Amino acid sequence: MSNSSTVNLGSTFALSGDLAIDSSSQFLARGSSAGLLSVTGAIDNDGLVSLADGVVGDVLTATGDYTGTGVLALDTDLATGSADTLSISGDATGRTRLSITDRSTSAIKGGRVRLIEVTGTTAADAFYLSQPLMSGLYLYDLQALANGWYLTASLSPVAPVYENYLHTLGLLNSEHRRDPRLGSRQFDDCPDGARFGAEGCVRQALRITTEGASEKRDASGAMAQSATDSRSWMLRGTIDIPVIDDQRGRLSLVGEAFVGKVSTVIEAEEGNGSIVSKAHGASLTATWDTPSGFYADLQGRLAWFDSDLHSSSMGSLAEGNDGLGGVLSLEVGQRLSIADDFTLTPQAQLTYSTLSFDSFASEAGGIVAVDDGRRLAARMGLHVERAHDWTTPSGTNRRISIYGIVNLTRELIGETSVLVGGVPVVDPRAPWVGELGLGGVLHANVDGFALGSDVMLASDLSGHSSSHSLKGSFWMRKVF
Repeated sequence: MSNSSTVNLGSTFALSGDLAIDSSSQFLARGSSAGLLSVTGAIDNDGLVSLADGVVGDVLTATGDYTGTGVLALDTDLATGSADTLSISGDATGRTRLSITDRSTSAIKGGRVRLIEVTGTTAADAFYLSQPLMSGLYLYDLQALANGWYLTASLSPVAPVYENYLHTLGLLNSEHRRDPRLGSRQFDDCPDGARFGAEGCVRQALRITTEGASEKRDASGAMAQSATDSRSWMLRGTIDIPVIDDQRGRLSLVGEAFVGKVSTVIEAEEGNGSIVSKAHGASLTATWDTPSGFYADLQGRLAWFDSDLHSSSMGSLAEGNDGLGGVLSLEVGQRLSIADDFTLTPQAQLTYSTLSFDSFASEAGGIVAVDDGRRLAARMGLHVERAHDWTTPSGTNRRISIYGIVNLTRELIGETSVLVGGVPVVDPRAPWVGELGLGGVLHANVDGFALGSDVMLASDLSGHSSSHSLKGSFWMRKVF
């Protein structure tokens, strides 16, 4: 074939003899079903040989050698692992560029797809792709294996970013323990050491809290096995309104509004990336305290997110993507007086949370959506506190409290997952997490102003991943 000639074929073709195609000519299979085409001889392709007719399964057989510097166009279905095929009984030489069209209609799950079968020998550069084929979660590149050439899948550069999306949002969607939130105020708000039911005990309080946290995580058990470095901050404003106060106990309603931001830097073999999420939201808590030291704390939170996702190799993946988070938590505890100024408080907390975000089209192809954003965790803790009261020469009552806390958290839902092109990207959680904390509260006036701060160190105890975090907070509160 020469001089810009074109041959259009149906689903069947047989040629006895060699087939030569110059750089200006085309050999096209245009059947409406999978075709069987054969050349009893050699093929020399310097132009275009195309089996790309929209139907996967065409087979072109050459009983002799194959050579050339042209283009070979094939259809493939990456979801089923099938493709048009060139079968060569002889040797393969030259340098032919492959043009691949994916006809998949369902989720692509990786694997290997054979394109070319060679019975004889094949040169290392006989076939090539101008660039890897990216589809959803996977990146397909050409690989020469024994007796053939294959499209072989690996994770695409976007996989580590999507894998860490929900985890990053979760850093601003966690529950809060009762003591750091209220600062043990049920024991210090009444004037002159009075307790439940005394006049003047039913008062409101305003509180401002700033938090900062750093987390390093090596998710060796995850699909992309990425390493992340996350930094976050949050500013919270709280109003505490006691609604019942009598000899049986005290019921308080606590309203809170907050804003925050988290930035995660992601490193992985497949590619690096980053996620930046901003959050704002509100919470409402009902707290019941009793004179015996028992308390129950029921908390509900909602958070709205705005996130930017970026891949180092592919650029922006999403800008301003909206998300929503919710938390429902129940905490109970029993304050035990060991001495006048020394207490122990065993605690238990059960937390359910959920995360979602708006689906969006991936730059690599396919839709990115939430598959499972749930979390269920149980915490057991022990709070130890030492307090000291004194009166200044001017007659002002003061108190300082130093406390420590030990927590053990069990994750009851082991993973979150994001769908990329219909394929779940799973991010497993550490099943056991330990936490140590140290804090203090200074009551400048027992029935007025207080300052507090704490620092918490958490680490994975299960060996599931190398993960640890450091978190600190500072707050001011005014009772009125």
